[in-house]
Amino acid sequence: MKRMKKIRNLLSVSLLLCLLVLGAAVVQAKPTIAKTGELSIYPFYNENKLSYYVYNYEFPMITIKGVQADAAVSVLSCSDKNMKLEISPTFLDKEIAMEEDPEEIEEEKSEFDHICRINITTKNSKAKLNLSGITVKLRVTQGGKNYDLTAKVKYLKYKPLRKIIINGKNVTKKFSPYYRTITMKLAGKKLKWKKGHKKDNVIIHRKKKGSTFPSVVPKTKKLKKGDEIIIQQYKAKKEFYVFVK
Repeated sequence: MKRMKKIRNLLSVSLLLCLLVLGAAVVQAKPTIAKTGELSIYPFYNENKLSYYVYNYEFPMITIKGVQADAAVSVLSCSDKNMKLEISPTFLDKEIAMEEDPEEIEEEKSEFDHICRINITTKNSKAKLNLSGITVKLRVTQGGKNYDLTAKVKYLKYKPLRKIIINGKNVTKKFSPYYRTITMKLAGKKLKWKKGHKKDNVIIHRKKKGSTFPSVVPKTKKLKKGDEIIIQQYKAKKEFYVFVK
């Protein structure tokens, strides 16, 4: 009986030690970059000037795993100063958390899954972007230690898969694999567009004075300066933009 009792005691101690080791391993897990998404570029005209807006192709852009609820996450630097980075959950960004409702912060913590997500957009549109991608340096502070991480985010690359013919001109090669935009002297003319694929589609947008959103113009109408022709290619799953001048 004494021997069995000793064995049970030894097993209990061993189990307790295992639980302590596992618990310590969970607490001391280092935060790491789990994955990064890809940046897309959306073109638009503002006061007759072509600009570009950068946004996430998929959300979230940067994912960090192994982050504790008592951690603080901050952005040390970004190679493109025009980029805006948003940290989620918000309580991981102490500056933002101070402005949030304490009850909402507690609710966030209760649903926290030890993953930090960072969304990226441009602060301001600009015509020229560094297409080699961006490098983001991050710091996770938890358990009295600083963990510095580096994430490299690239732009989405693709090639048009079908011909784009507008008013008799093959303009496929004029499109950039990133920007997908060109300008053409088409004002006063009707749009003549040849499909590259039977499911391809084309839309003409026209901005009106005093209106925030553009209106759709029938293809039978003559084009005006500033019109935006959007070519939606079904096969490539991408859009191409022709700005009328």
